Amino acid sequence: MTGAAPRTRSKGVICQYPRRSGCGGRPIVLSICEWGKAQPWLWGKEVGGNLWRTTGDIQDRWAGKKEWKPGDCCSYGVVDIVDFEADLIPTPVRHWNDPDMLEVGNGGLTDVENVHTSACGNARRAPDCRQRPEKHASGIRDILTTRK
Repeated sequence: MTGAAPRTRSKGVICQYPRRSGCGGRPIVLSICEWGKAQPWLWGKEVGGNLWRTTGDIQDRWAGKKEWKPGDCCSYGVVDIVDFEADLIPTPVRHWNDPDMLEVGNGGLTDVENVHTSACGNARRAPDCRQRPEKHASGIRDILTTRK
């Protein structure tokens, strides 16, 4: 598959995974992570995926794109991820666009930004994945456990 377009190359590799996973016939949740470069929201379900990353890595800040190192792009703030996902097609039941980790309670956002970040994730039906226990901001447990 050398020289194939990124979408074709990613799809081809991922198509092989469920058959090779050795799950013994049990269901699995297949998360596709190629940082959205090959638009997995268009083909992820077709190859057996349940969720797929739509963007590069998020960091604990409200907005702004930062290079990891010169020429190695990038991490994004919460608003950048939300803006990117605004035009994505809705996912079918039991499938999710995955905008990376939920940055609520890690210390880089204000309490108001934490509330908005959590609400945006709920509105998009994004997987609720946290990087570590909430220990920095007040009221984080209430923010994360409030049903919206």
